[in-house]
Amino acid sequence: FSAGPSLLRCPGYAPHAEFREPCVTFVLRDAVCSYCSDCRDLDLCRDERLVEDGAWDCATCGQPYDAQWIEGTLVAHVNERVRTAQLQDLRCTRDRKIKVSHLASRCICGGLFKCSEDSRGVADDLRVMHNIATHHGFHVLREVVEWVVASSPNLPDHAGVLCQPVDHSVRGGGARD
Repeated sequence: FSAGPSLLRCPGYAPHAEFREPCVTFVLRDAVCSYCSDCRDLDLCRDERLVEDGAWDCATCGQPYDAQWIEGTLVAHVNERVRTAQLQDLRCTRDRKIKVSHLASRCICGGLFKCSEDSRGVADDLRVMHNIATHHGFHVLREVVEWVVASSPNLPDHAGVLCQPVDHSVRGGGARD
């Protein structure tokens, strides 16, 4: 028995045949236990021990992770994400060349300049961080994300960034790292 394209009525290389991740995730890399020095990657959105049980303890020795260090690392990630979004290159919409002149409003070819990265990607990342902060009780992280959103009028749907689900089609469905 084969569940080929004829059974699903979907061509194998159609855009809607591509796998899309069912939920967004965020993996905190290299979380080190202060007791046994075990180093692990923690999936803050999918790990059952973290999400459902709220167990922030080391899988090896059972000692709790330093929650302030984790929250501080997440705040640093938000700051870095916002910084990279603000310092991104401008590209010509016609020939895709990077803007090199600070004074030119148009490219040599006559095209307009546009940010390299779509602002929906930043909004999605901030939404994920806000959901993590709310679920895990990271108050400082939540305040930082809310402040960034409130002071960033260029985010798409500025007022609804923190209350809407993430649109996977913008990112191509890949997992967040």
